[in-house]
Amino acid sequence: MDAPPKVSIIIPVYNAEKYIVQTLNSIFDQSYKNIEIILIDDCSTDQSKNVIAPFLSDKVKYFCEPKNCGGPSGPRNTGIKQASGDLIMMFDSDDIMLPSKIERSVTCFIDNPDIGLLCTGFQSIDNGDSLISNDYLKNYTSFRSSFNPTGWNTAYLIKASDAYKQLFHSNFVGTSSVVIPKVVFEHVGYFDETMTNADDWDMWFRIAKHYDFIFLDEVLHQYRISPGGISARGGINALNKIKVLNKQDVTPLGSAEKQQLHYLMSLNYTALARYYLSIESRKQARAHLWQSFKFKPSIYAFKLYIKAILGLKA
Repeated sequence: MDAPPKVSIIIPVYNAEKYIVQTLNSIFDQSYKNIEIILIDDCSTDQSKNVIAPFLSDKVKYFCEPKNCGGPSGPRNTGIKQASGDLIMMFDSDDIMLPSKIERSVTCFIDNPDIGLLCTGFQSIDNGDSLISNDYLKNYTSFRSSFNPTGWNTAYLIKASDAYKQLFHSNFVGTSSVVIPKVVFEHVGYFDETMTNADDWDMWFRIAKHYDFIFLDEVLHQYRISPGGISARGGINALNKIKVLNKQDVTPLGSAEKQQLHYLMSLNYTALARYYLSIESRKQARAHLWQSFKFKPSIYAFKLYIKAILGLKA
């Protein structure tokens, strides 16, 4: 009988002293044991290193970036390159694994070995561990229309072409839910280190150009929504999202996806314009609003344009 595949769990760390012990303990409590944990510190200024130190072993490794990368893409890439496992899991330093997460994910992957990415359902919690949503993806309905049956009654195949199109409608892939073979990164490349956020969405697009996905419709981790976290920074993400969208090949897209692409471009250019208005860079604001109009005009963007002309703040 073949040995179970080794799983490398990559955890970017930046000022994670508050939650990292809870995160690590949730991994130690997993039913699946053939793992290694690779923590990549992005030059934390708190006590993260000292908090992590007692946990270090041959299965728990710690590396520190030589300089701050400004986002998780650099640490993720460092972790992938250090990994000795066949399968890679990304996990955020404040999220919590539920006890069967790795076992269920890996077992499903073994039964569907040709896919490039497996993702799962998850809960959301706040900074005090209170439940926000029991199933964060419950209302993400669009991507479910692309489900194809597998041998599991809770796992669904999403063909590569469908996954690519659905990613324009919603980023249904929770970063802390993914399992990706290391060879996939060797094929499609590593996370884009020029991005301080949205690098994960960019990666899912790149994988979907070549590989089918599996969605395992089971809630297997808790995703922490922090007011100061990357996921909560709103408008400052817009430039990176525009960069991701500009990379995409529109040739295979249907009319619905093209409309959604135009909507997203307009939305993010408007968000950029709002930011520039807030710092009184009216010329920049007007330029981005003009781009927004070209993709999809909106009354809100028009009102911002008037404010930019009159010298008013957003």
